[in-house]
Amino acid sequence: MGLDIGPAVGTKAPDFTAPDEMMRPYHMLDALEKGNLFVTFYPADFGMMCAVVMRTFKEMMEQFAAAGVQLIAISTNTTYSHGYFKDAIHINFPLLADVEGKVASLYGVLSGEEGYLKGRSTRAVFLVDGAGIIEYKWVAEDPAYEPNYDEMLAAALKIKRA
Repeated sequence: MGLDIGPAVGTKAPDFTAPDEMMRPYHMLDALEKGNLFVTFYPADFGMMCAVVMRTFKEMMEQFAAAGVQLIAISTNTTYSHGYFKDAIHINFPLLADVEGKVASLYGVLSGEEGYLKGRSTRAVFLVDGAGIIEYKWVAEDPAYEPNYDEMLAAALKIKRA
């Protein structure tokens, strides 16, 4: 169970464009032409739990692909930081830079102006189908929490394109 913030399941996912770790623009609607998409948010590159989650996602990429879903991860770190983080733990999916927190704000997961997450997103997962509708969401009650990976995979399989 997660927090009930951000766009609701069954509603249109906010569209966005953000640079990946190679500074190439990544447009969500263009990605949806290739299949369903997990839009994931995390607090910071090189964070202990962030590395754990990213490594788990990396290990699950074949399962996600078989379920017809792509994955991207977004944080407020820079493209340069993302490049180092991606190389350090051999991430095999795009890391998008949301330095100003605009994408995290669209999804309701940008942390407030106080505390250790100030200006960062909380950990969250949104499954967006090819029509741009949110089919699944999970927002961490605590940034140390991990998403339920089996639940994510089950949600992806449920909406898998024929």
